[in-house]
Amino acid sequence: LPVTIRLLDPPLHEFLPEGDINEIVANLSSDTNVSEDEVFSRIEKLSEVNPMLGFRGC
Repeated sequence: LPVTIRLLDPPLHEFLPEGDINEIVANLSSDTNVSEDEVFSRIEKLSEVNPMLGFRGC
């Protein structure tokens, strides 16, 4: 008999650091020499409407 094993990936937000978003963005922008506006822009692009669904088809 064939066996199917499904691996469930946890949502993206479980891998992100917890804490004050402004402090995290400030640290990230200083470490990477990227402006805080660019970091916030990237965060908005990667935000999920329903984090339990994940990015389907990407």
